[in-house]
Amino acid sequence: MTERVHPVAFYWAAAMVALAVAFVAANPPQSTPEGSITLPGVVESVHDGDTATVAVTVRMSVRLLDCWSPELKQVGGPEAKAALISLIDRKRCTVSVPFGKMLGDSFSFGRVLGRISVDGEDASEWMVRKGYATKFKVEE
Repeated sequence: MTERVHPVAFYWAAAMVALAVAFVAANPPQSTPEGSITLPGVVESVHDGDTATVAVTVRMSVRLLDCWSPELKQVGGPEAKAALISLIDRKRCTVSVPFGKMLGDSFSFGRVLGRISVDGEDASEWMVRKGYATKFKVEE
């Protein structure tokens, strides 16, 4: 038996992909890894140590790939958020969204899964390097 995708989620995802394709057609992307799309934007706000809202043509919530920070209510959570704010908040950035075998692989809990870079600095790598996050999820 196949699972059905909620219609709103399907249309939202389709609209995001159509928007990305149209945007890239008008603004050729920088060099990107195969199977991904990179869009210029501005970070509007930081939610926690591994999620930020980026204005591309529309606002989208981006869950950083390879970056697992403590949740806000956990030890180190507020510090991780403050660190991510210091790196990316309100700055011009690029968002790179890799595409898996299925469109749904690029989304998690209503967020786009991707990488945010500011001035050539990958936010995921920076958070891990500075000790505010881990590259892999730590089971509690």
